[in-house]
Amino acid sequence: MKQHEAEQKRMKAEALKIFQEKLIPRSRQKSSKNQFAGLENAVIQWGWLDTYEIVPRWEQDLIEQELWENLNNLIYQKMREESLPSVNHMLGYDHAGRFWQILQAYACGDLVSVPRMLPEEIGVAKGHYPCFRVAINLIISEIYCDNAIKTEALAAADKFLTGNFSQWEKGVITFLAGISRRKLDILGDALESVCRGWNRQLTISWDKAFCRHAHGLYGYALTRLSQEEVDCIKLPNFPNFSQGYAQFQKTFIRNAMKEQPQFTLYLEFPKEMEIVNQIYFLPVAVSALHMENCARVLDWQQMLQEMAAELRTVMGKK
Repeated sequence: MKQHEAEQKRMKAEALKIFQEKLIPRSRQKSSKNQFAGLENAVIQWGWLDTYEIVPRWEQDLIEQELWENLNNLIYQKMREESLPSVNHMLGYDHAGRFWQILQAYACGDLVSVPRMLPEEIGVAKGHYPCFRVAINLIISEIYCDNAIKTEALAAADKFLTGNFSQWEKGVITFLAGISRRKLDILGDALESVCRGWNRQLTISWDKAFCRHAHGLYGYALTRLSQEEVDCIKLPNFPNFSQGYAQFQKTFIRNAMKEQPQFTLYLEFPKEMEIVNQIYFLPVAVSALHMENCARVLDWQQMLQEMAAELRTVMGKK
């Protein structure tokens, strides 16, 4: 944990330096064509937890110490980070491109963010990555109780499962389709297949220790099934799935379904960067689409403008 604390201190110092030397000067640029014009736009677009090696190590530390609430807050902060409107995250994708963030929202119990990322009026996903497209449409059909979409989504899932896809991808679709059909007997094996497939798919060793996306699927199941049905799911007996955290999820997410929980930041930035801290607590940007090269893709610029306007309102009250 000493290394853990030292890394946090170093990250805060580096973030403050970026904030003072790069973002504040950029925010003073007068050109209306500059996408970074305005401090709110600049900080929303900047990556504050771009620590792909450090965060998995922190997760492992917290799991070993069974600090489940801290782990949950870390997942919440990472999810909010990755859901910020940015050309880096959203270029060329429709709302299926937010699948990673949606799974992390389900994992940590930030349930109010899911319908913002998947607003009903946006319709079905048509993105080019098959796994995300099929998965998102299965979720949409469930949360909006749309039988027409469900029928099409399940047919697409059945076709997907006959294709040449990875163990991880097939595990994800099997699990989601199993939820839609209430085939409880297949959910445990599908979830373990996700965990096993994740490690086979990854070439990066440091991100294999904790499969937060499997916990996202489990969190999704907690919102769709009764307590008795959830108890029928055999939890994976695999190193990258934490049964202790899953037990925490069961209580936390059931409570979150009744009342939005109060999250705290795992890594809170210095007081000079309060605007950054506040970004994590803003409502997640609502997915919006526009046509680009004959395809519907996320309009990250519109999403950025709306979020920046909300941030200005929040900071104006302080």
